[in-house]
Amino acid sequence: MKKYNEMELENARSVPDIFELVKKAVKRTLNLDHAGLMLGMSDLGMRKDAFIGAFYSLNSNMIIINKSPLNLVKQHNPDMYTHYLFHILLHEYLHSTGFYDEYECRKMTVLVSQESFGKEHPLAKFSLDSESLFGIGYGKIDEHQEQDLDIEFVLGFDKSNLSYIG
Repeated sequence: MKKYNEMELENARSVPDIFELVKKAVKRTLNLDHAGLMLGMSDLGMRKDAFIGAFYSLNSNMIIINKSPLNLVKQHNPDMYTHYLFHILLHEYLHSTGFYDEYECRKMTVLVSQESFGKEHPLAKFSLDSESLFGIGYGKIDEHQEQDLDIEFVLGFDKSNLSYIG
């Protein structure tokens, strides 16, 4: 039984808003959560046969999203922009909750997507076949050449876990 509808996802305009939906979906489906994450965006580039959509850094408790495919989706397939962001954030958030094995994490990404939106929703279908968006597959982080990352941090990320002193 789906727990969200397309309107909720479409109304989530910012990355932190989409992440809040991701966290709710994981909590409802798997009863897992993880607080205190940071999000950075960096241009990790793309290759003709594969790309890294994002990665979770266990050492820094940070998700890094690759701006190259994100910008490509925004330019050429804007209707899929929030779906793509949800998918990427969901996958990396699941890594942060303890699904370190890539195969297991992908299975959980499909499960949460289908439970949250239904099996026929574009996001659920995309989670089964990520190549459908670009015609190429995801790479592995160890395929990326080591380089200095110019990371732009997203303010207000994981906002439901922020506390303020007033």
